[in-house]
Amino acid sequence: MVKVTRKINQGATLRQATRLNISKKVNLRQPLAKNNSNPHININKFFLNQGFRQINSTNINLTPQSIDTTPQGIDTASQDIDAPIVQQNDIQNITQGESFAMNHFQEYSFDQDDNISDNNQENYYNQENYINQDNLNQEEYENSDDEDISFVFKNKYDGLRNVPPYHGEAKPYFPNKSVMLMFIWCTKHMIGSRAYQDLVKILQHPDFYASNLPLSITTLKNMRHSLPLMTLNSHNVTINPMDTPSTSASFKEGYTFSILDYIQRIINNPTIYKELYFGPGIEASERLELWHGQIWKESSLFGETSCTIGNVLYKSGDFILYDVWNESTVNQHLGQINGIVISEKNSKEKLLYVQKILYYTDLPGNIKSSARLSQSDNYTVWLTEDREIVHTNNVIRCVNIWLEDLPVPTNYDYRISEILYIHNNRAKIRPINKRHYQLPYQHNINQNSSNLRHLKFFIDLYFDDFGAFGKAYHKLGGLYIQLGNMPLLMRQHLKNHFLIGLIPFGAKFEDFIKPFICQMQKLQEGIIMTDYYGEKVFISGGLGMCTADLPQGNDMAGVRRHNADLGCRSCEITQENLNNMQFDIQANSRYCHIMDLYFQEIKQASTKSAKENIAKQHGLCLKKNILDHLIRNRYKQVPQDPYHCLAGLVRRLFDETFRVMNDDGHKEFVKFWRAFEIPSIWNRLQNPITHRDSYWMNDSLRLTMIMPFILIRAINHKHYKTEFINKIRDKYSLDCWVKMAKACKAVFKAPYIVTSNYNDYTLLKKKLKQVTEILLKVFGETFLSLPNLHIFRHLPEIAINFGTLINTSVFTKEAVHGLYKRVILHTNKKDISMDLSRRDNTLQTVRYLLDGGLDSRYNEVNNLFTNIAYDTSLYKLFDGWYIGTSVNTKEENINISEISSNHSNFQNIQVRGLWKSSKIQNQGLSATLSAENLLTEFTRVYKELYNNNGIIIQRHINYYDSIQFIVRSKTDSYTNIILRVGEAIDVEDIDSLGERSYALIRAIITHKDDYGRINPFLLVNWFYKNGNVDPATGLPIYCLQESDDNLWFHLHPLIIVDQQPRVHFVHRCTGHCSEGLHNKNNMEYILNEFYYLIM
Repeated sequence: MVKVTRKINQGATLRQATRLNISKKVNLRQPLAKNNSNPHININKFFLNQGFRQINSTNINLTPQSIDTTPQGIDTASQDIDAPIVQQNDIQNITQGESFAMNHFQEYSFDQDDNISDNNQENYYNQENYINQDNLNQEEYENSDDEDISFVFKNKYDGLRNVPPYHGEAKPYFPNKSVMLMFIWCTKHMIGSRAYQDLVKILQHPDFYASNLPLSITTLKNMRHSLPLMTLNSHNVTINPMDTPSTSASFKEGYTFSILDYIQRIINNPTIYKELYFGPGIEASERLELWHGQIWKESSLFGETSCTIGNVLYKSGDFILYDVWNESTVNQHLGQINGIVISEKNSKEKLLYVQKILYYTDLPGNIKSSARLSQSDNYTVWLTEDREIVHTNNVIRCVNIWLEDLPVPTNYDYRISEILYIHNNRAKIRPINKRHYQLPYQHNINQNSSNLRHLKFFIDLYFDDFGAFGKAYHKLGGLYIQLGNMPLLMRQHLKNHFLIGLIPFGAKFEDFIKPFICQMQKLQEGIIMTDYYGEKVFISGGLGMCTADLPQGNDMAGVRRHNADLGCRSCEITQENLNNMQFDIQANSRYCHIMDLYFQEIKQASTKSAKENIAKQHGLCLKKNILDHLIRNRYKQVPQDPYHCLAGLVRRLFDETFRVMNDDGHKEFVKFWRAFEIPSIWNRLQNPITHRDSYWMNDSLRLTMIMPFILIRAINHKHYKTEFINKIRDKYSLDCWVKMAKACKAVFKAPYIVTSNYNDYTLLKKKLKQVTEILLKVFGETFLSLPNLHIFRHLPEIAINFGTLINTSVFTKEAVHGLYKRVILHTNKKDISMDLSRRDNTLQTVRYLLDGGLDSRYNEVNNLFTNIAYDTSLYKLFDGWYIGTSVNTKEENINISEISSNHSNFQNIQVRGLWKSSKIQNQGLSATLSAENLLTEFTRVYKELYNNNGIIIQRHINYYDSIQFIVRSKTDSYTNIILRVGEAIDVEDIDSLGERSYALIRAIITHKDDYGRINPFLLVNWFYKNGNVDPATGLPIYCLQESDDNLWFHLHPLIIVDQQPRVHFVHRCTGHCSEGLHNKNNMEYILNEFYYLIM
């Protein structure tokens, strides 16, 4: 279809203009008449000669053989229009010529030859869209003839400038040829500032010689083969032809790294090795790490499961009788040993982690009955879900107890047939077979390895698909591991996510992961390795956790997807009861030994339809997941991911909130959202009403932290639709967001606090229940069938099993995908899995050498790599690179920054955004110290912290917008901190141990003292509680110290801030505030307790 634009009567199309003269069946695609000698038309010239005269429809005559396009009164002999048919070349001239600038154009079309290429058709469609848009613009212009089109240019850029000419060899534009060549190269390849800075540092280094460089980049890249690279193994995987293009092969190579090679490298990396934890679970009041969780404490794969007490060996699973002191009385209790733990206060003392067992007399009143009383006469006792810590000196002896779902022992003292548990604050009973069995495990320890140090590795396997080319139909499956033995702070670094392999597009997870399964089986049995110190160690471990998003997590547990009936991988709940708060999860949980019977039934079914019916009946896949070849509890150790769960739920709540708003509500919301004081470390957010489809999950969770405050400022009942107001009052919409923000904060809290009077796990359960109830009340139809709300009921148990929910969240792991997506564009895209795996191998090897790792071929540390990080000329090579290490880790190193600190742990201090004199004056400050401007404060600080009692001679000070520095902790970990003017900071209060005080940064100052040192300072105003609470959010209200209030000191050294601020204050606006301009006389602020750091 060819599109031609001509000027005709306004409001009439060509089809309308010719309708009177031709039939609807006229073929406009017939060939040219043979007697037409000149088929070309110069329509541009015609329009110009005729002064853009309108064409009357009566002057157009179309016949099957010819189309007369000559306007009335034009002599065809003297014009260039000699033929009745418009040709394609002329049409292209039209689209490229001056005719597009004319007014009153209308569009018409007629068909050309059928053999137009697809590319041309696409071009014509684009032209059509362009023309339609042009017509809309022209119509707007016609309706506004009196519109003022005058304007004034704001600024001028580029153009000719009066720049002094250069006089060198590259005159007059460049000082020399080197600069000219570098300018051309940077322009050609669009080199960024950071890449250029790295290049200049290398070129200017005294040890760099251009003559040493190879001429070919291939030769340079092949230098990687001399590094101590890990072995990249490959095996054939089957490709599903239904998922891939027709040109794809039926088999591809799958590339994987060995988990055993990773462990060997890690125990030879001194930077990582010294930070790993190998030991029993720890009973702590502040629970942050995986070894604080129940899985670690009760598993022989990672924790300890045996202890000798009085020459008697007690093992996990044994039943004991022990004393419990209650003030002055002593009672004897029964319990089952689930693990051996230590206390955070005394790591040398072994403690027993015991599951409590009750006698009949200790049962709750609603459970007692005559039948159970008679059972107690037959030595029946009841198992509970409660755990407690028992000191070894309180153990009396072992007892024999028969669990009635197991074979009857020869002798037993007691028997258990039921489990006591709590459901909705009420005691209930379930059969003894509905419990999670302890995992069997035996190390292959012989006499040669029994005396070696035993290192048990907690392996966290993460699997997720990601699009290799954005939204294009091509995906890769990322398979990564993390070591649970690392502290949480280390596990949150991207460089500590280790790639196992990238599953090719169309390949199956089961085929690709087979090498990993075999290597993990060897790890379960145990092997001997040599560590960094040259000592033999016995290595073992197992699969501690499998993390994934909601659907793929079900696959790894062998359960159908969430949209299926019985689609929860943690319990057997139907779609009808998905958000039924009365549903008994404990009585209907999935237990491995029960599900194994169903899988066996599926396997023995004779037909495929029978297999599918059985699987559907129990919500299972047709067979177990391949990971079941490893020792694991597939329902406890494949936790639900709170990150995907909350982000998806918040996204749905956004949809519903904005749906019930009217147009005025949308406008008011956007106005206040744009002016809201968001934390500066956040990424720039798009309009949540019109562009929330572009939000990442982090963006949705961040907006949730401030959503209640925006609604308070912007929205009232007038901004909701009438049907919503009639259904429910507007305050409930705000309640939804307040409770959702509190729930998100509780989910991602770290650490969890557990004391005798306070329990974060209990509060988490309470807040999740509250947000579930309010969402079902306000938006019941939308949220009733969502699995996200049901997952809320499982999150408290997951938090107990793994210490915190942050330990099971995948927000950092999701960020690993971005590392590969950014590299894909720089590959040849022929074998992406291979290219990305080899690049990752190179990066991890460079990181290994930077950390001081040993090369087994030379048995020594390469000092050249380790010293690069301390080279003041080259340290920038690793700045901002995720595999890099922090600079200045040696005390004797020279500080690369000119700004110094009175504390050696504060390093590389850099300031940005020097204030001009006008800004200084606007803030009521001065660039010169005086009695009226901070002189007294500076004198105090220098005297107290710098031991300088003299008179300050140098009186000039500089002000800046931001300051960046690195803080080294006691464990030699490094934190990069950025502070900005106008942000709140939290510092430890010396007067109140353990509490934090808050202040607002008014200015960042540097001062050169009399010794020539540049010292950094913070000018702050302090927040203080006024005793009030915000009624809408329930959050505390603070007042801000005024600048002339000297009750607390305003000037402080930089060292009062030793961590990235984790606090956010929101102005408590009144009617005197408008669009981000707060009333300066109102000094009240709300402490945003919804705020937390996601990543």
